[in-house]
Order: sequence, then structure tokens, then C-alpha cells
Amino acid sequence: MDAEALARAVRDRLDGRDLPGMAQLLRPQRPAELVDLIRHLDPPDAAAVLVVLPDADAAEVLAGLSAEEQGLIAASLADERLAALLGEMASDEATDLLGELPEERARRLLALLPPPEATAVSRLLAYPERSAGGLMSAEWLAVSPEATAAETIDALRQRGREIDLVYYVYVVEADRLVGVVTLRDLIVSPPTRRIREFMRTRLVTAGPLDDQETVAALARKYALLAVPVVDGSGRLLGIVTADDLVKVVKSEATEDVLRFSGAVAGTETRARPFPWGVVGRRVAFLVLNLHLNIVAALLISRFEATLRAAVALAFFVPALVATAGNVGTQSLALTVRGLATRRFDGGSWGPALRETYTGALVGAVCGLAVGAFAAVWQRDLGLGFVVGAAMWIALIVAAPIGMLIPIGMERLGVDPAIASGPLTTTVTDNTTLLVYLLMASAFIHTLAR
Repeated sequence: MDAEALARAVRDRLDGRDLPGMAQLLRPQRPAELVDLIRHLDPPDAAAVLVVLPDADAAEVLAGLSAEEQGLIAASLADERLAALLGEMASDEATDLLGELPEERARRLLALLPPPEATAVSRLLAYPERSAGGLMSAEWLAVSPEATAAETIDALRQRGREIDLVYYVYVVEADRLVGVVTLRDLIVSPPTRRIREFMRTRLVTAGPLDDQETVAALARKYALLAVPVVDGSGRLLGIVTADDLVKVVKSEATEDVLRFSGAVAGTETRARPFPWGVVGRRVAFLVLNLHLNIVAALLISRFEATLRAAVALAFFVPALVATAGNVGTQSLALTVRGLATRRFDGGSWGPALRETYTGALVGAVCGLAVGAFAAVWQRDLGLGFVVGAAMWIALIVAAPIGMLIPIGMERLGVDPAIASGPLTTTVTDNTTLLVYLLMASAFIHTLAR
């Protein structure tokens, strides 16, 4: 049964107040299938599903939803039921959910949690949402360097269901993180061998206030399943696991794409009386773009005599501007992606030179094509030369512009995904127009009148 058919069956049972029948219907479904079901239901109906599921299953389903979805469904759940689900979640998942709720309700729910869980969640809530501290889990296994491999495996066996990731065991001495061993290390080592003898001491760690993107970059660079979070004295505070980092990469990519259009992830689709914040962001981008385009109008007005002398020049303005804009946007996308993934930074000129070479080659091909077309169509070799040469030069310039603008914005401390798109497009448009009109003015005597 697909998610839509299952959702219809659930609604039928809810309308008939047949909760036992709904529980029986849902029993064979896996948590991932129940997540799909929840997304086909209104929040009150979704909350009813979580009420009839066993606590562990309901908590896993709720944890699989987005933060916005969790907040909507939580509003339809009684405090006692929601507290029971929070108690079944990992501390980082519970923290994320509580962060979506009004402050007063979050305090009530914390009071309903068992003291150890409440303490762990309260500590995580103290860190900024997008920091390593706000993302980390408080469930891990730590052992002494004097423990043996057999003792550590026994500890894993006893606490395996409680901890967030069993593959890494962290080695702590005098409250400081001094090493890590993997499950493989434990299995292949003699049972009586002490952890100190084979633990890995070259550690990759993050600070609790490090940005979540920085932690994701560390995990990707060193191929880690989890990144330990330590304070200034080296005390282990928690771990950020791979599943959380995948969510970070996904959410950051979504946010960057939305920011290109002036939107912010999670705010465009929420029901509000009037979307003042969305309007404000979009108007800001459009007003900036409008003012920069006025520069283009002023440029064209300064070359009015040139355009009057050879009207055919105007025919090719859209092709030149659109092509240069596309090349600049392509370079922009590559640059924002490179900055986000830390593949390069603003201190290297190599990528900018590579984009310039690329623009020159692409410009040569496009310039020859459009120049030949202009010469044949208008039967004017001079026009073909001006259009083709302007296209070539414009693309040479557009490619590095698309790279240097986001790099410059990052140097200034501005998120390059916010305004790089409209700024790059308008700058390449104006530059292309200037190159084209200067070329036309220089070779006006060669053009057919």
C-alpha cells in the first residue's frame, strides 16, 4: 500500500474513531514508510498516528521529519505524550525538536523528562542552533586508557542500545579526550591488550561554537563517521554524527539555493497573515538590481549617436548580455559551491585564472558563431567583427567576475549566497554593454550605415 492509500485508510479509521483498527493497520509499516505517511496527513491526524504507535517507533518517526514538520505536529500532541517521545530520542534530536517549540512549552516538557535526559538536553540547548554544540549528541561511550579490549567490548555490549554511534569508543583520562579506538581495532586486538597500546592519538576535533558547516567539512575531509566536540581544556562534550552532518549539508544546500532568489529556507511556505519578511527580502534584491540596471540605461544613452548610426547593433544586445550573464552565473555557482565545501578559498588566484581561460575558450567559440551570423544576416563584415569580438571579450571578463564577486563578499564577511546572484548578473550585463558599445564606437566607420 502506497503512502496516499495508507493515508486514506488512516483517515477512514479516524473518522470512525477506530483507533485499535488504525494501530493494527500501522503495525506492519516500517518507520521510513510511516514518515511518508505522516507527510500525507494534516498535523492533527499525524499526531493521532503518533499516539497509537509504540513509544520507540513514534519517536523514530518524529525524528525522521523536518524541524518545521515536527513543530506543526508537536502543537497537536499533549505534553505528556510528547515528553514520552522526547525521552526515547537521542539528546541531539530532542534538542532540535524543543528548539522548534515556544519557550514556555519547552520548559514544561523539560520538567517532564527524567533528570539525566533533562540535564543533557538543557546543556545542548545552551549552544547556538547552528553550532557544533547545538548539533552534538550526549550519548557516547568513553573508557579509560587502562581498560582492555575485552572490557571495552563488554561495555559496548551493555550500553550499545543507549549510545548514538557504536563504531567509535573515546578514550578519556582526567576528563580529557586523549584517544579514540574503532570497533575494528577492538575486534582484531587481543582481549587482554590495553586501550593505551593501540588507541589513535592524532585526533580531529571541533569546538562547541564551531559552525556546523565547519564540522561537516572536517568529517568529509577525514572520512569520519563522527566528530568529537571538546572544550578549550580538551574535555569531551559530545559527538556530531554522520547522520546529523548529512542533514546539515542538505539544509545548507537548500538554504543557499533559496537565498539566490531572496528566500530563506523554511519561511517561504509557512502560513502567516502576511509575508512581510519575505516581501522585504525580495524587494531589497529587486531594488538593488533596479538601481544597477539604471546604470545600463545611462550607458546606452551615452552611446546614442553610435546606435543611431548603425541600428543593427541593437539587434545583438540581448544575445551578448544573456550569454555573458549565463557564463558569469555558471562561474558563480561553481565558486559558491567551492567556498561552501572548502575546496578552495579566497586567497588563491588559481581558480580565477582557470575561469578566465575557460571564458576565453568559450568566448572564442561563441564569438565566431555570433559574428559569422551577424555578418551573413546583415551583409556587413564590420558588424560581424564588432559583435564577435565583443562577445569574446565579454565572456573573458564575465567568467572571473562570477568568481571574484562571491570571494569578495566572503572576504567582507557577507554570505556569498545572499546577493551574489543578482550582483553578478547585473555587473556582467553592464560590463558586456560597455565593451560592446566601446567596440562599436571604435569601429563605427567600418559599419554599414
